[in-house]
Amino acid sequence: MSPYLCFEIISVYERLNNPKEDVEKLKLYLETQTIKIIPRKKINVCRDKKDNQILALCLAGDADFLITGDKDLLSLKKFGDTKILKPKEFLKLL
Repeated sequence: MSPYLCFEIISVYERLNNPKEDVEKLKLYLETQTIKIIPRKKINVCRDKKDNQILALCLAGDADFLITGDKDLLSLKKFGDTKILKPKEFLKLL
């Protein structure tokens, strides 16, 4: 989990009008139950800077999979050793 991804997850969760107490629980969970990774390498593959930050995290964390609905990321199909899949595709692998 990178600081950027943590911020994005919490922001989306807040925008969905979840109760403040639940937002705080999510923050605590992300802070205490995830491995922190600070990507060191800048990636410039996608037109969207946010997508590049996600790819940098995949690279830094040696991720096997990136599960997303983002069409730009899905169009890559793979980034380094990271396979980029829709949630349904990933569930089929399980």
